[in-house]
Amino acid sequence: MSNVDSLHHNEFHRKLLRDNLNKIFGEFDDTILNEIENQLVWIELDGGKTIIKEGDAGDSLYFVLSGRLVATKKDGDSQEYKIGDVVRGETVGEMAIFTGEPRYATITAIRDSVLVQLPKALFEKVIKEYSDVALNVTKLIIERIKKTHKPHKSNITNICFLPIHDTIDSTQIIKSLYDYCTQSMDICYINKDLLQQNGFNLDQTKSEDNKNESKKLIKWLNDMESLYEFMFFECGNQPSSWNDKCLRQADHIVLMADSTQSHQLTSMEEELRNMINVNFSIVLVHPHDTEMPGKTMDWLSLRPLVKSHYHLRLGHEKDLKRIGRILTGKATGLVLAGGGAKGFAHIGVMRALSEYQIPIDYLGGTSVGSMMAATFAFDRPSNVVEETIYKATLHKPSSDLSLIPLISLVKGLNIKKMVNYTIKHLSGSQDIDISDTWIPMYIVASNYTRTDVSIFFRGNMAKALLASSAIPGVFPPVIIDGELYVDGGTFNNFPADIMRNLDMNKVIGIDFMMEKNHKLTLDEMPSNNQMFRNKLLASKDKKYRLPGIGSIIINSTLMYSNAKRHESIAYLDLHFNPDVAKFGMTAWTDFHKIVEKGYQHAKLVLGNMSKEDLAKLQNPI
Repeated sequence: MSNVDSLHHNEFHRKLLRDNLNKIFGEFDDTILNEIENQLVWIELDGGKTIIKEGDAGDSLYFVLSGRLVATKKDGDSQEYKIGDVVRGETVGEMAIFTGEPRYATITAIRDSVLVQLPKALFEKVIKEYSDVALNVTKLIIERIKKTHKPHKSNITNICFLPIHDTIDSTQIIKSLYDYCTQSMDICYINKDLLQQNGFNLDQTKSEDNKNESKKLIKWLNDMESLYEFMFFECGNQPSSWNDKCLRQADHIVLMADSTQSHQLTSMEEELRNMINVNFSIVLVHPHDTEMPGKTMDWLSLRPLVKSHYHLRLGHEKDLKRIGRILTGKATGLVLAGGGAKGFAHIGVMRALSEYQIPIDYLGGTSVGSMMAATFAFDRPSNVVEETIYKATLHKPSSDLSLIPLISLVKGLNIKKMVNYTIKHLSGSQDIDISDTWIPMYIVASNYTRTDVSIFFRGNMAKALLASSAIPGVFPPVIIDGELYVDGGTFNNFPADIMRNLDMNKVIGIDFMMEKNHKLTLDEMPSNNQMFRNKLLASKDKKYRLPGIGSIIINSTLMYSNAKRHESIAYLDLHFNPDVAKFGMTAWTDFHKIVEKGYQHAKLVLGNMSKEDLAKLQNPI
């Protein structure tokens, strides 16, 4: 850590500083600024260095002008856990200086950063001399407390591409990503050649020369970062001082791997194990003619720091564009709700989205919605998907009734056949992991053992789908890793909130709940004998129009989720709600009618959109 007076000359930093001072003190004239500017301390914080320790006295607040920091806190077992990131344009440490309490968390630089320190004495002096400032600080404290429990946006700026095999043309892949993303974003593409062209000598031998060169490089990189939305750093596929410099600047490290090579850790990756506060993902590069990814978990299980993975078929432009959109926060996620056989309408909506050339970059769903999401994630032609699901429904998943329903009304053998048939025919393998799909996805289930919601990004797909669809009392629960799971709709039947928290730029959702309240004219429920005789009558002659035991059980399990439906809709940028109310949740034989309902509804919604709004969905970048 060192003071860097030279950074005063970065006009972008000065503007950020002024904006930050305004956030803390409110709008104030240059008199205050001129009075305190020379007493501020400019700090260059090396990656890995700590600026604030949990429990220390709050003697300063800091403005982050460039770089990235992480806030961590110790739990009851003295284990550190991450609270969130602090990025360019934000402040850190103000609550302790506002309230006089000890530091709430430890703040560490993830990468080389530039900060400005405002000492407590100077802060108190300004508060004392300017009464309006005190009022603004009070408001700021209240706002900060309100935001404490809200999710923090990732604010990724510097993306470092690190090839771990020399058998792929990583430069061409990075260049293609850059060419696509720069259609709508300002991105600086930095590699070793560019720096050498700008006069940087990356192979200094003398330690003093190397130190001076590093300072000069950091200053230049900070200047570049102030001009661009993103920085793409291209590492080499062999260890080098250039790679070290790249990695020290990274918010997000993207490992680039040849899927045909060994999944074992490479020597370069061994050096990354301590970078616990940096986002990691991996791009598995496949030959052009690869039908489906496989054994993705072999790669992920050896790399616990990797939280996201992407599959790229060489020469497949849509794979490359999908990765570009996800990495730069321009992705579109599709959320599919549960609803039994009504869920076939998802197929019709997806067909319409495909016809309108609206790309989907991430999929997520509950119950039948998770099943439909999985079939779309295999990235097969829509007619193949539709035909496969239709043939799978011939198993009639709710028809194998239990003679002695001790656990569930239905044995669950037919729904298992339906799931296994679909996976096998679309992927070529019955034993497939959720991570083995071209389009990334998640599956929502309810953990009966822990009484909470579970989100599966990885794990055996068939088991997760059965768990997500195990309607309590109707289908048998599913055991995964010694814990009992039931239908995801019990907690979250329309998981749009989960998709939004993945930092999707656009979220599209499909559900089937129709807000129609049918008031009954009965004063009390009929007997079983009366209901049985009523069932034998023609439709026009029926006296009682009441839901059966299956519908009551199913809909009762969804009551909590349905009550949250408006919250889910609030997360959406585009909502599809096809009217399939006349179809029952077990109307498997009405497959084609339900699909068509979804298709016609989606065409109507998309057709009524303005050209501008439609274009934003069709061309996110």
